[in-house]
Amino acid sequence: MPIEDCSNRSSINNRQNIVNEYDLIPISHIQLLSNQTKQNCCGPALTDSYYVFSYKNKLNPNDNGYFNVGIHCANEFLQLTNQNALPIFNILMNNNQQNNNVNNNQQNNNVNNQRPIINKQLENAINLFIAHNDVNPFGYFYKILNFVRTANAITNDASIREVNRVIGSYFQTIPDIINSLSQHNNLRAFNFTELHNHIINNNILPNGNNLTI
Repeated sequence: MPIEDCSNRSSINNRQNIVNEYDLIPISHIQLLSNQTKQNCCGPALTDSYYVFSYKNKLNPNDNGYFNVGIHCANEFLQLTNQNALPIFNILMNNNQQNNNVNNNQQNNNVNNQRPIINKQLENAINLFIAHNDVNPFGYFYKILNFVRTANAITNDASIREVNRVIGSYFQTIPDIINSLSQHNNLRAFNFTELHNHIINNNILPNGNNLTI
């Protein structure tokens, strides 16, 4: 059944019970933009930043889905499941928010410095798409996001094609998304030159497929 209440108001052990029953995976940690809100499994609507978690019932794999929580609730789930915090994806020019866990932040920075630039740019494209649309990184899309966020090897052509396809299925392009978000937000600069050249030079989108990144 869908997880709709992640708070400990109904039961002091509610979050522990959720962890006992479900496998939880942190998917994204995203800064909300002006006038954006997200439904919060732990309480009032989120207006600052939020985590997306996926869940799958340990006994019934068909019982699965996603939920959003704020930083406090997310930190408790991460602690209960012994998982590291995710670096926040902040689109805005000024970022005063810092990771509460210094060790996790240093570990994330070390991983980030080792990643190929193409992976970093593809991750930015995915997160911009998520920030612009009211969607969670579902299925194969999440697997791509998790790979480009952590791997030292360049992501494969199929993953790049899938990201391009999903963005195109919404009749959007990354430049369009950036222009739209910039109308009401002071965005930081994004560069997709290496990813764009990689796609063109390696003929990753043959047969006239439109480039959306």
